[in-house]
Amino acid sequence: AVVSTQSTGVAKALIEAMTSCSDFKPKYPYVNAHKSALLYVAYHLKAHNPKATEFSREKYRKKLEKYKEHCHLIKYLGANMNRRYRPESERPIDFNFKMDEFLALKNHPLSSS
Repeated sequence: AVVSTQSTGVAKALIEAMTSCSDFKPKYPYVNAHKSALLYVAYHLKAHNPKATEFSREKYRKKLEKYKEHCHLIKYLGANMNRRYRPESERPIDFNFKMDEFLALKNHPLSSS
């Protein structure tokens, strides 16, 4: 009975993490889609682990949120770039900041093999 209760809890946590991943469809800059999804599920499981301390859950909630922000950079930049050069005065206010953040992720530990 103990094993089945634990298995049910693990299965429920995995289903929730994978459902959230499927809804969000993460794509981390410079990382393939498979690894992006695995990282998302890992952060989600850590952020929602009922056996972890509140401190640990909060730490991973913040990491998950930052991860999601980084994933959104690709969509944001794609929506705000075109083939022609746009002077800074014609770009969204936060465009340069987000572009710099995107480029910096190339050397981020998550981006390396």
